[in-house]
Amino acid sequence: MLELITRGNPLWNMIKTSVAFEYALPDGLPDNDESLIVEFLDVLRDYLDIAPDLHSVRENRDAEKSLAHYIDDLSERGFLVGAHVRHMLYVDGRGDPLAWPMLRVEVQLASHAVVADQAGRPCADGPSEEPVGKG
Repeated sequence: MLELITRGNPLWNMIKTSVAFEYALPDGLPDNDESLIVEFLDVLRDYLDIAPDLHSVRENRDAEKSLAHYIDDLSERGFLVGAHVRHMLYVDGRGDPLAWPMLRVEVQLASHAVVADQAGRPCADGPSEEPVGKG
């Protein structure tokens, strides 16, 4: 399950702890939407590469703001950004396994997304007979 990303800070914190990156985006998009998404994913890849070298609060805050700008632009075009860090192990048979956190980022049309609570239950689109959080 992916966390809905609406600000740059949570995504930046995921980037800083990750050593690998995978992504997904919808097929059949207009060129201008696909270009924006690909540019955003390229920026994520670049930040993943340089995150260990950014030490100052200013550098980190600038990265967060840059990510927030893309997230806002995508939202204005009807897209949601979801992310998750999958904790994996790298095993090569020569030494101890190494932690291998992999960042998964997906950009999807909001109209096609299924929003769920933390337990994975889809959230209702309209009024429900049972209050949210009960049951």
